[in-house]
Amino acid sequence: MKKDHNKPKHLPPDTGHSVHTANARWLADMVAEITDIRGVVNNVVDGKYTADAVQKTEQIFAKFFAFSPCVAAITDFTTGKMIEVNESFTRTTGYSRQELIDKTTRELHFFVDYAERERMLNAIRETGSVRNCEIQIRTKSGEIILLDFFGQSISPDGQGLLFTQAIDITARKKAEDALRESQNQLELRVQERSAQLRALVSELTLTEHRERQRIAEVLHNHLQQLLVGARLHLATIEHSGHRATAHTVAEVDSLLSQAIECSQSLTCELCPRVLQEDGFVPALNWLVQWMRDKYGLAVTLEIEAGFDTASGDLNILLFQAVRELLFNIVKHAGIKDAQIRVSQHDGHLEVAVSDCGAGFDPQRLAMGNHSCGGFGLFSIRERLACLGGRMEIISQPQQGSCITLRLPCDETWTGVTA
Repeated sequence: MKKDHNKPKHLPPDTGHSVHTANARWLADMVAEITDIRGVVNNVVDGKYTADAVQKTEQIFAKFFAFSPCVAAITDFTTGKMIEVNESFTRTTGYSRQELIDKTTRELHFFVDYAERERMLNAIRETGSVRNCEIQIRTKSGEIILLDFFGQSISPDGQGLLFTQAIDITARKKAEDALRESQNQLELRVQERSAQLRALVSELTLTEHRERQRIAEVLHNHLQQLLVGARLHLATIEHSGHRATAHTVAEVDSLLSQAIECSQSLTCELCPRVLQEDGFVPALNWLVQWMRDKYGLAVTLEIEAGFDTASGDLNILLFQAVRELLFNIVKHAGIKDAQIRVSQHDGHLEVAVSDCGAGFDPQRLAMGNHSCGGFGLFSIRERLACLGGRMEIISQPQQGSCITLRLPCDETWTGVTA
């Protein structure tokens, strides 16, 4: 199909990102047409075309050159002097045509980095053209702008010429840099907020633990002492010899004994002293024995070699999470044995609690079903997530379950201590 060279193609709109897109389309067509023109010129030199063909070619090139929205110039490849420039060139650089014609870029201090310019020219000498080469130039006012550069060597009548076009991408690059900076600032703020959130979760965990301690101390130091005192008074009444009251005293004494036992058990449940005094692993050993004595659940505990004690807030969070998971087994699994495996590798602590009981569908948790301990699991998952960790659930109905807690054991959130 014969190309219509009577009017310019792909004239771009005046504003926005579409200018760069339209310019790029124009430039792509322009380079293709220049290649065609180059062939025509070579054929003219070989005597294959008439003077009319030469004139037509000149008209085509002149229209492309004049109407191009890109910065365009024709330069003598040997001397480096500019032979012709278009209106976009003068408008972008701030120089008049008279100030540019027959001048070299060095005379005008045009390029910011002339080593870069030489690399570009060498590439044109070797391959005949370059495309999509970003290069900085200096305008007449001294402003530095960035151009997306296209260059093509042409040789009419044996004369070495360089045809160049470029798109001003300064505004686009500034917008990209601003967007990149905004993204970096956003990431920094997210990191700061995440650090604050981790600190809040750690402080919340410790605050809960301190409140548990306080209640446990009240039970131990006050309520239990009152109950023990009441038993001593009952013993005095019993030894007084009043047979009519002996039976009543025995019943009251039994009730007080149960109340003391209940308060002691509640004290341990609220805040095991071993967790505060000895750390996570001894507390797990205590928990294994307590679950056996209290609920008849036989728990096998496996501590991997090389495991190191976590920080105070980690100890508390993991202990409470493991206890919640064992409670869920007692309430929902329908089985009397479970396993705990504790390990540390790749900078993470891992605690896996598993059983071979009833199991459940993990999707039910996402739908807010709490019949399988969903509320407790949701709380554990959210707290772990706030500390950069996660909870992995592997379970199916009637096929048991394995819930793994993973937490980073780095120094970014171990500053809060009990």
